[in-house]
Amino acid sequence: MVAAVQRSEVTVGYYGVEDVMTILGCQRTKAQEVIRTLNDELVAKGYMRWPKGKISKAYFNERFL
Repeated sequence: MVAAVQRSEVTVGYYGVEDVMTILGCQRTKAQEVIRTLNDELVAKGYMRWPKGKISKAYFNERFL
């Protein structure tokens, strides 16, 4: 008999524009600006650029929470 393999749920490692809007309580354009600024900071530190409209949860939480 083969034992069932349990898989943990995949958790997304980024926030989207709507997530940032909810967390910061701001409008879409401000959330997009925040994401763009944080992505630019990550690139300046030598990290890979995230897709447009997304930011790493770890970096966002480090900066804002």
